[in-house]
This record gives sequence, C-alpha cells and structure tokens, in this order.
Amino acid sequence: MSLLMKNEKITKTLGYLKSFKFDFQGVASPLEIDRDVFLLPFDGNREDIKHLKQDWADTGNLFKNIESYGTFVLHSLEKRRSLNNIYESLNKFYNLSLAVRLLTRRRCDNFMSLSYDDSASPTIFFDASRSGNDVYTDRDNLSYLGKGDLFRLKNILKAIEYNTIPDTIDPNKYSRLNNALRFYRIAYDTDWHLMKLILYFVVLESLFSDRDDHSDISYKVRIRSAYLLYPNTEDKVKREKVFEDLKHGYDIRSKFLHGDNVEKEILHKKKIHKIGDYMYTTDYLSILNEITSSIFLKIFENNENLKFFSTAQNSSSDKIFFNALVL
Repeated sequence: MSLLMKNEKITKTLGYLKSFKFDFQGVASPLEIDRDVFLLPFDGNREDIKHLKQDWADTGNLFKNIESYGTFVLHSLEKRRSLNNIYESLNKFYNLSLAVRLLTRRRCDNFMSLSYDDSASPTIFFDASRSGNDVYTDRDNLSYLGKGDLFRLKNILKAIEYNTIPDTIDPNKYSRLNNALRFYRIAYDTDWHLMKLILYFVVLESLFSDRDDHSDISYKVRIRSAYLLYPNTEDKVKREKVFEDLKHGYDIRSKFLHGDNVEKEILHKKKIHKIGDYMYTTDYLSILNEITSSIFLKIFENNENLKFFSTAQNSSSDKIFFNALVL
C-alpha cells in the first residue's frame, strides 16, 4: 500500500458502514443511492472487498465475517477524475451514514475506507479507519434498511448534501438547518454524555430560536419542537410528552452550564423520571436522539419546512413561520 501524495489517479473509493445492514434480498447488482454512489451486495471475490476484509482482520476484530456487521458502499469517480477525489468520497460516506442514523434512529459509522485506481493491477493509495462513539454502543448494535426505504434514504441524503456545504465555500448556503446538522454530527461523535445532552439542545436551539429575541428560549424550543412533530389536535398527548421530555433535559443543561451540582440534579431526575446516570448509557439521551432525529425527518420530508429551515430568513419571516406552527 502506498501513501497518497497525489490523488488524480483515484477512480474509486470503497467504504464500509459499520452497524448498518441493507437487505439486498433479490438484488444482485449495486444500488445507486446518490450520484456515482452505490450500495454493494457483498461479493467476497472483489479485490477491494478482500483488502478491506484483511484490514478488518488486522485490527484484531473479534467478528471475522465483516459482511455480517455492516454494508459496503462504492463511490465511483471515473467520470470526474479532476476532483479532490478521496475527500469527496469520505464526505459522501459520512453524509450517507448520517442519513441512515436519522432514518433508523440508530448507529451507523463510517468505519473504514480505501481508495484505488481502477487499472488491471490497482494500486491502493489511501486507507482510513474511524469509529463513532455514541450512546447506543451496547444496546442498538445494528440498524436495518431495505429496498422499500430507498426512496426516503435518497431524499434525506440529497437534503443533507445540499445543507452541509461549508460556509467558506458559499456563505449564502448558511441556514438554520446547516448549523443544526453540524451540531448533530458533533453530538453523535461525542462520548461524554453530558456534553452530548448539551449538544442536542444546541441542535434544537439552532432550529427553533428567534433571530433577534432570545428571551424564553427554553419554552420556545420546547413548544416549537412539540408542534412541529405533532401539529394535529388529536396528537395533544404526544405533543405534551415531547414538551415535558425536553423540560427535564433543560433543567440538567442549565445546572451543568452554570456550574451547579448537576450530579444531584441527575440523581433526582433518575429517581423521579427513571433517567439513567449520566456516567452510563442513558434512556434520556435515547429520547433526545429520537426527538431530534424525528424533527430532522419532519423537515426533510415536508417541502414547506425544508424551504424555511434551509434558506436564509429574516426576523419577519421567522415570526410568520413560528406563529403559524404553534397557533
């Protein structure tokens, strides 16, 4: 394997999304999920898969059959060789893993990848490994999707691709959604559970706070989150539950950020509301992940919501949207 110095020759990147299983039943060929990005049925005879399997074994992984614990994804770059190929591929895989997380509410880690040229004797240029840490490490080991989920997955991935363009490239792309997605990514990668809790609320504040009025922000975030998820009259009980669930977290968040005895507050919450201790995997973080993931899906899969959250607005348009949402 050679360390990449120039990547003009890169034509393909193979990635491995750990903890995500796609059901290829009845499918023998790759499934296009985005422009030049394909989900691959497992083929043990492919040289690139053989190489990745060897890397997997070399890490000392106890689970030898890599195909049982994740899904292979291929980014083909034959048509666009002049791009910054490797890093474009890694970004594609990361966005795809984010789309899977939101759709399944479970883990999906952009765990391993390798890039190569597509010649008769391919040269491996670049090899990378990464692993995400999240609250579901010991409980939700695998997320599952199948052919019936492709349409939703493609649309969510498309929305993520559009809304994660760095501001340094196009500052006009900045939006509430852009900001919230960045914080959501950081929350997923953070293994300190208290910080993860804080970041989930930063996600919600990025989406639902007023541009020029930061008073009553806790109430505004809670009520707007609840109404976006459950706008109908018959959903009142579910809406009230979201409102109360977020209140519990805001109490912990406030004490933590202001230097109060957060351990005492968490133990009180644990006793009253059956919330796990922050040192371990917590039920409450699972609730927060469910709420934030569901909110992103409500935004991605509703044209009016997507237009508002993904475009730069002013205070007047913010007020119109949020008043219509809650009133």
